[in-house]
Amino acid sequence: MQPDVQSLAQIDFVIIGVYILILVVIGMMRGRQLHGDEDFFLAGRNLKWPNIGFSIFASNISAEHLVGLAGAGYMFGLLHGNYEWMAFGSLLLLAFVFAPFYLATRVSTMPEFLERRYSSRCRDFLSYLNVITTIFIRLGVSLYAGGLVIHLFLGWSLQTCILALSVIATSYTIVGGLAAIVITDTFQAVIMISGSVALTI
Repeated sequence: MQPDVQSLAQIDFVIIGVYILILVVIGMMRGRQLHGDEDFFLAGRNLKWPNIGFSIFASNISAEHLVGLAGAGYMFGLLHGNYEWMAFGSLLLLAFVFAPFYLATRVSTMPEFLERRYSSRCRDFLSYLNVITTIFIRLGVSLYAGGLVIHLFLGWSLQTCILALSVIATSYTIVGGLAAIVITDTFQAVIMISGSVALTI
């Protein structure tokens, strides 16, 4: 059974267009401020903690949660929230134990830490594992969930919606680097939180 496609008013399309335009403009503006690899990959190591927090939130709480977990919770109960509730212990451990160590050693990725601590083979193993699991599990689910929402509202084919999401996200990432990702994540996190609160009320 196919889900019903919801109709949007003209103002809704204007808002969506402005939203996409803001994301692209942010990427282009940040791209003009890049001055080397450190700016592109690490945002010049100048990110502030509120932006980092919003970026972590937006990167972890994506369409798979707002659509998938919310729907599962509605249908089957709060049992599906256990995975997220358990994360707070790991995040506290990361923030107060591991993060200070990473900052002191100026390690920017876990594979880099494994290379320093053990060998390049350990670095390569974790890098390949992360890429494979991200592409075939996490990214696929997120794109499908986000594409499904767009499909329901715009009536486009699901494949077209997923492709549009991929092109938009890839464009501002390639042009603006990590700083563009963090800024757009902050913008999107505020929208997600505001929208979730509005739906709850």
